Amino acid sequence: MSQIFFIIYNIIIVPLLFVSVHIAGLFNAKIKKGLVGRRGLFLKLKTRIDTLAEGQPRIWMHISSAGEFEQGKPVIEEFKKHFPQGQVVLSFFSPSGYEHVRVNDDKIIITYLPIDSYWHARKFIDIVNPAIACVIRHDIWPNFQWRLRKCNIPSFLIDASISDEKRKVYKFFAFLYRIVYSTFTNVFAVSDKNALLLKSVYPWPDRLIAVGDTRYDQVGYRTCETGKIDPLLKAGYFDINTTMVAGSTWTTDNEHLLPALQQILHEFPDFKVVIVPHELTPQNVNNILVFFQKAGVAIERYSQLGPSGNWNFRILLVDAFGLLANLYALGKLAYIGGGFGLGVNSVLEPAAYGCSVFFGPRHLNVIEAKALKDRGGALVIHNQTEIEQVIRDFLNDPGSGEQRGQIAKKMIVENIGASKKVLEIMIKSSLQLRD
Repeated sequence: MSQIFFIIYNIIIVPLLFVSVHIAGLFNAKIKKGLVGRRGLFLKLKTRIDTLAEGQPRIWMHISSAGEFEQGKPVIEEFKKHFPQGQVVLSFFSPSGYEHVRVNDDKIIITYLPIDSYWHARKFIDIVNPAIACVIRHDIWPNFQWRLRKCNIPSFLIDASISDEKRKVYKFFAFLYRIVYSTFTNVFAVSDKNALLLKSVYPWPDRLIAVGDTRYDQVGYRTCETGKIDPLLKAGYFDINTTMVAGSTWTTDNEHLLPALQQILHEFPDFKVVIVPHELTPQNVNNILVFFQKAGVAIERYSQLGPSGNWNFRILLVDAFGLLANLYALGKLAYIGGGFGLGVNSVLEPAAYGCSVFFGPRHLNVIEAKALKDRGGALVIHNQTEIEQVIRDFLNDPGSGEQRGQIAKKMIVENIGASKKVLEIMIKSSLQLRD
């Protein structure tokens, strides 16, 4: 069956994928950017690899986008602790990862992942020549996995999970998933429940291990790394008890969120809001600016902030990348976007700061969002009226929000430590990686 799937995949599916992506690139700027960025990929990659010292342990980590990088970072940190001279090749599929992730280490190389053809996979892995390889979460490409197995390079799936929304898909296509998942040396599930679900697609139960989610480690680190927003913290302009942070907001969120904020801002003169759009396009930023300007609410863009002594705004619109995780330190109430669209974004960063969290109805795609709600550390809202009520309760009764925030923070503390376990098992499972 695996041979048949291999042939069908490479003769039919890969060519269709190749054509579809290039056609889509004619109409979608993000896809086009990814295609342009892949030009000359192998030459650029080989040039970078040739600068690395020989004889040092090298890990290849593949990540879909910038969001998943937060789950990969603590594993890299543990790897560097064990192997200070160790080398890391980070591959991204999406431009959001490749263009916005920055590292200050000449032993870490960032590259696009080429489109998943058999020839691309063979050439890419031959150039990178990793001792071990790993994939964060779900961006698994069959030809790369088959090539790793053929080269006897141990590969690992980290932070594996099956959301409630995707359970039926996994069940229906279990026989296909099983062919690809079987190529992993170990699969690390984010929970016991997910390890049980993954047994249907991973045939080696003794190698399927529930270690937790590595993202908890990263958000734990982040709470101590607030240097990026020190000017905002030191200004004393934001009172955490009267400030709300709205992170990763989409247009579908804004339809409910912005009118609610307008109403509350008029009711409570001390209330302030920090808004961080999910996509920082000029149009998205301008739409938010125009809405509040028309409503007579003072709003300022982060990129245009002057000296703190001259600040006089109620809303700070953050039009810069890489700040959101730390911005939750500014308030004790956090709205997480995405719940009125494709699904809620990460809730862990605000939870780590002890924020009282709330989000829209579509949250089952994120395991930790459901877990936080079930614990009583988060609220689900469905419309503008409910958003207004949550904020009013926060401002009128700080104690209720504080209780939810403490529940959220406790969940983070209880789940720290997965990255260390992952690396220990990877080292133990790999015969090629030596101290």
